[in-house]
Amino acid sequence: MKTNGRIRELLATPCFNDIEYGHRVIWPLLDHLGIPLHARRPQFQIENPFGNGLLRLDYLLHHEDLPLVTIEGEPTARQFETGYRQAKNYSRNFKPRQRGCPMQERTVPFLITAAGGRAEMCRAIVRGLNIEYEPILQDGQPAFLEWDELLAEMGLTEPAAALGPQQRVLIADTATQFFTELFEPIDAAPALRNQEDRKIVLLNRLIHLALQRDERAIQTACQAAKLGQRRLGQLLRTIGWYRQKIESDEFTGVAVARGYRTFLQQPGGRGRHRYFTEESQSRPYWKGGRLRYRNVARFFTPAEVIQQMVRVAQPRAAESVIDMTCGTGGYLAECVEYVAQREDARRAQEFAARRLVGIDDDPFCVSCSRALLAFLYPQHAERFQVYLHNALYRRSPSDSEIDEDWRADTRLRTGRYDLVLGNPPGNDQYSGTNRREVERQWRSRFAHTEGGLMDHHCFLRRAVDLARPEGGRICLLLPEGLLTRDNRGMPVLRQAIARECELRLVVTLPRVFKGNNARMAIVFLVRNPCPDRRRKVLLVEVREHWQDGEGVERKTDLFGELEATVNRYLGVE
Repeated sequence: MKTNGRIRELLATPCFNDIEYGHRVIWPLLDHLGIPLHARRPQFQIENPFGNGLLRLDYLLHHEDLPLVTIEGEPTARQFETGYRQAKNYSRNFKPRQRGCPMQERTVPFLITAAGGRAEMCRAIVRGLNIEYEPILQDGQPAFLEWDELLAEMGLTEPAAALGPQQRVLIADTATQFFTELFEPIDAAPALRNQEDRKIVLLNRLIHLALQRDERAIQTACQAAKLGQRRLGQLLRTIGWYRQKIESDEFTGVAVARGYRTFLQQPGGRGRHRYFTEESQSRPYWKGGRLRYRNVARFFTPAEVIQQMVRVAQPRAAESVIDMTCGTGGYLAECVEYVAQREDARRAQEFAARRLVGIDDDPFCVSCSRALLAFLYPQHAERFQVYLHNALYRRSPSDSEIDEDWRADTRLRTGRYDLVLGNPPGNDQYSGTNRREVERQWRSRFAHTEGGLMDHHCFLRRAVDLARPEGGRICLLLPEGLLTRDNRGMPVLRQAIARECELRLVVTLPRVFKGNNARMAIVFLVRNPCPDRRRKVLLVEVREHWQDGEGVERKTDLFGELEATVNRYLGVE
C-alpha cells in the first residue's frame, strides 16, 4: 500500500489541462502502484447512466474481463468533488460499451479521483440499495492499493469459499448471477410460456424456500407450477452450486437486495422481456382462480433517487411509514436501511415488521416487495406488511378487479402516517384498478373532477390524507410542473395543499426513466394546519446539460447533482 512520498511529488506537478494531467500525473501514478500496461484502458466507453449516448472514463483498470478501478482526473484541486461524484456514479452504474474490449457489466469495486494536488482511492461498500465509496486510509492518510493488493482483495490470487468483509460489495453481483441462473429453467418451462409475471412470483417463492433449505417444499411448488422433472432437476442443481453461500447466510442483507433489484431490471429470458418497460402493457393476474389481464406501466426508480429522497424524508424507527405504490419495494428497503444506519439493526427490524407498510394493486409488485424485504431480515418474512390493495380507498368494492387483501383496510386510515413517500403513477388519465369506485369516492369527498381524473392528482391528494395533520411528511416523485404550471385541472387540489401543507423542497430533474421523456420532480411537503407563509422553499432545477468555462456543453452528472442538492438542503458540508 502506497502513501505520501512519491505520490505527493507527482501531485505537485503543475498541469494546465486534462491531457497534460493524465500524462504527467495519472500515468506515473499507475507506474508507481505497479499497474501493468495491459491492465490500463484510457478513454474507456460506457453507457451514459443519466440518458442516451456514451461517456468516456478517463481510465479503467481491469483484470481480463473484470473491471477493478475507474479513474477520473482533473487538473485543478477545486474540481475534486466533481470528479469524485462522476467516478462514483460511473462505477456503480458501469455498463461497458467499448468495442473490441469485452468487459463484465458489474459494480466497479474501486475508484481513484485525482484533481490538482489532491488524490484519493476509495473502496465500494453497500449502503441501503445503493453503492457508496469510502476512502482507503493508512494512519489517517490517503492510501493506494498496489496491483497485487488489488488482485488479492478481489480474490483473484487465492480464491476464497466465502467473501471477506472487504469483498462484500461483490455479493450483489454474485446474487444477481444466482437469481439469473435459478430463473433459466423457470423461464424455459412450457407450462409458463408467455406468463412472465407468474415466473417471477414462482421464482420469489423458490428463493425463499431455498434460503429456508426446504427441498421438499421446492419440489411441491415446482409440481404445482407443472415445471416437470427436467426443470426441477436444473433448479436443484443450481441451488446445489450455491449451497455453500446459502448455508453461510451470504444470500441475505442489503447487498443481496441490491442484486435482486438489478436482476429484475435487466432484460432476461429467451424473449429478452423487461418487467419495467416504462410503457403500458397487458399483464396477466389471477382473480378468484381465473386468469385476467389489465394494462400496467411499471417504472423502475433508480436507487440513487430513492436514496436521496429517503435522506430528505428522514424516517425514524418510532414512526409509521407507507409507500402507497411500493413497486419492487425500493423505498421500503431504503427506509429500513436508513433506520439501521442512523439507529441500530434491532430497531430497524422492529420498524420493518411493525411500522412500515407497502401497498400496490399489482400482484407482481407485491411479491417482489415482500421478497426484497425478506433479503434484509428473512426471520421476519411472514411479518412484513405489504398488501395487494388499491391505496386510493380504505375499503375495496365488493366487485373489485383484484383479490384485495382485507388486512390493508386498517392500514389505510386517514391521518395515520408520519411519512408517506414513493413514486406513484403519473399518467394523464387514471390507470389503476377500479376506476369507477375511485371516481365515485373522489366526487363524493371532493365534489369535483374537472380536467379528468389523473394518477398524480389522486395519489398526491391521498398522500395528504394519510399523513398526520400536524407534522406528517410527504415525499413523492411527481410529474414536473404539477404544483405550478400544470393547468389541465384540479386547481382546487393545489389550493387544498396550500391550506394544509408547507412546501419545503422541489427538485426538478431531467429524464429519470430512460424509456420515457417525462420530466419528474421530487416534492417534499409537511402537513401543518397553519402553514407558515414566510417559510423559504428550496427550488432547484437539474438540467440535462451544462457548459464549462470554455463554453463546451457537457452532460450533467444527474445523481451527483442530486446528492449535492440534498446535502445543501440538509445543511451537510
